[in-house]
Amino acid sequence: MPDRIQEGIHFRRGETPQPHFSIAFLDVVGTADRSKVRSCLEFVWMRIQELKSGLVADLPGQQVDPQSLTAAIGYGAKLFELEGLGLKERKPLALKPFLLPLAAGGGPISNGAGIHYETSVTTNPGSSAISILFTANSALAVRRALVETWKALADHLQATEEDEAIIAMVASYTGFGREDRRSWIDFFDGTSNMRSDERLKAIQIEKKGEVSAASWVEEGTYLCFMRLAVDLNAWRSHPRSTQEIMVGRDKLSGCPLVAAAGGQSIPRAGCPFATGGNVEDGQNEAFREAPRPPGNQALKFSHIHRANLGRGATPVRLVFRQGYEFYDGTDAQGNPDLGLNFVSFQESPERVIGMLKLDDWLGGVNFGGDPNNQPAGLDALIRARAACFHVLPPRPVNSDELPGVEIFTP
Repeated sequence: MPDRIQEGIHFRRGETPQPHFSIAFLDVVGTADRSKVRSCLEFVWMRIQELKSGLVADLPGQQVDPQSLTAAIGYGAKLFELEGLGLKERKPLALKPFLLPLAAGGGPISNGAGIHYETSVTTNPGSSAISILFTANSALAVRRALVETWKALADHLQATEEDEAIIAMVASYTGFGREDRRSWIDFFDGTSNMRSDERLKAIQIEKKGEVSAASWVEEGTYLCFMRLAVDLNAWRSHPRSTQEIMVGRDKLSGCPLVAAAGGQSIPRAGCPFATGGNVEDGQNEAFREAPRPPGNQALKFSHIHRANLGRGATPVRLVFRQGYEFYDGTDAQGNPDLGLNFVSFQESPERVIGMLKLDDWLGGVNFGGDPNNQPAGLDALIRARAACFHVLPPRPVNSDELPGVEIFTP
């Protein structure tokens, strides 16, 4: 039986995430009731479906290449807490937001988490009511989708002659996949991602077979999105050996480490067996994982063991993710402004919350390592600019219908 997960979530066997990504965050900004919010969202969703077919409202009679554009819509806890909409009773119990930044900036994204907001961040765009995720085969396509979403919101306001906007785009982000499968810290990324046969069970909200306030989300999924800046200066201030022990892998080959002695890292024997190869080569797949190091504290605290704990441990915390890097030029100090769009899907936000706050996982650390002996600067290697949990309801039977439209129906 086919699943009902919305498009753009590339978890099925043989699927590869499209190389370009964008996300729009929308908020209800007026005093509209749920019928007006529904009307506005349906209008925007219709425009997006047209764009997926290569049609742009401002270019009548012309065809553009949609570049296999996909779109998925999600709803945050804020939507259900808005007065006057009458949606609060239908909010899934599992749907909870991340903490807001402190008024002066910074602060943890969740109690017990080692990831904090940047000190300059005083608002969290991820706390918005609605999100729309786009993936495509070109940078233009995902950026055009953001612009056409903004146009649709403006055109709906004009068509309905409302006195004030109903929904506004409050933030948007873009990202791209890397052909070399590495991250900005130069290590292979995603090597320990879930196997295809594990993914659906991990991301799909269980169907309980009974009518409840949250039945509308069953067979859908939860999105966790984090926009994470990376401090490349802090990372590069440490030698390769320190970096490898922090990550838990050999920097060049991606081979998992089995020991760390005298500040030197020792990769798994025989890896990679292909001459000049690495763990991303198909013939080296069997070497990608290593058992949790017994008694070797340095490696036990490494990122791959904190975020994975080994296949034989407690896999309930594992999450399926699609990572997209970002590069936004240089900052005021001339440093590269770059990082990761952490995009993941799970059947409950608790999978991520537990991973972020439990001591054996990432609790108390920012990226990895011993919380009581962090290398200089690496206790803030990554900093959040936005973070959210949104629920993505299942794909409707009518493929053009707005997912989750029933929450706006009395």
